[in-house]
Amino acid sequence: MPPPPAPEERSCDQGSSTRSFSAPGLHKKVSSEVAQLQARQAAQLQASDPTKLGADKDTVYRDRKGRKLEMLNQMVEQEGGGGKKKEPVEPTWGTGLAQQRSKEEQRAFERAEAAKPLARYENDAGRDQEMRGVERWGDPMLGNLVAQKPKSNLPKYRGPPPPPNRFNIQPGYRWDGVDRSNGYEKKFFMAQAKARSEAEQAHKWAVEDM
Repeated sequence: MPPPPAPEERSCDQGSSTRSFSAPGLHKKVSSEVAQLQARQAAQLQASDPTKLGADKDTVYRDRKGRKLEMLNQMVEQEGGGGKKKEPVEPTWGTGLAQQRSKEEQRAFERAEAAKPLARYENDAGRDQEMRGVERWGDPMLGNLVAQKPKSNLPKYRGPPPPPNRFNIQPGYRWDGVDRSNGYEKKFFMAQAKARSEAEQAHKWAVEDM
């Protein structure tokens, strides 16, 4: 009985794709080559300088066709301070600067209170200073207490003198000097002046014959 004929070798073009990739041991060989290639690329990436890979470069914005958006890139560079990268700032949602400042002050106060001894006495210096700073109605030393308050850094109105009002409230620093009220304050002061004048005339008239 003659021996069986040797299998015919076919290329990928001659045979079907299913037969060409179904040879024994071919999948293991391809997977090992892929693993070696990935390991080689990972080693090259670790050994390479990150600056050469563009780590220190700015972001370039492009449109759908791949063209650079020059105006947008210039705006980003100007906002970033001439292309210099700033440290990332973690955004805080739902709070403003005043709320953040009040929270920081509250935390500082709690840390200071926690550092104090547990036993508190009536002659405690900190508590005495705190009680001295409380405003009370009718206090004869209230004027001195207000004078000791730190001055605010907020801008103030520096224009011509504003019309007087009953509560002596100063206008805001953005006021343009135009009185847009309905004139009630002016009528109020005129009525007070008229009442004082009539009272003074009545007093003079009453004591004239004495």
